[in-house]
Amino acid sequence: MQKLVEKNGFDHVSVTILMKETGIHRPTFYEYFQDKYDLLAWHIDDTLTDIIENNIGYLPWREIISLTFFEFDAHRRFYKNCVQEQHEIDLAAKISIHLQIMIDQLPAKQATTAKKNAAWLQLLTLGSGQAIIHNLLSEHPVDYEILVQQTIQALEITIV
Repeated sequence: MQKLVEKNGFDHVSVTILMKETGIHRPTFYEYFQDKYDLLAWHIDDTLTDIIENNIGYLPWREIISLTFFEFDAHRRFYKNCVQEQHEIDLAAKISIHLQIMIDQLPAKQATTAKKNAAWLQLLTLGSGQAIIHNLLSEHPVDYEILVQQTIQALEITIV
């Protein structure tokens, strides 16, 4: 899906084209997904799970944030197309949910502080997702490392 969306745009990728490109039959596709939006939601969740949840316990949370922002920068064309050409999947909310899962898994002291600041953290993670989207759509995007540092600083103020 990602390569097709990067090449043609989300609007120009149909289930029929996806099936043709992947060799999947229509009944098989609909056994797993309702439509291309459902596939997109799954793809985004799967990617964020790989980057965030699957690295909890292996990488420091700051590196996980960096990897997350790098993903969106490295695949800018795909995510930009998805944001511009569809409005069913809230990308900022998806990012926020996965970042909150990571925050919930922080060591005990940080997790306790995070729970006390849950409302702030929800706003902060939504804001991080929105910053990624804004940067995707910007004619003059900021280097993703700057956004990473801003997000890390904001989280450190809230959870450390």
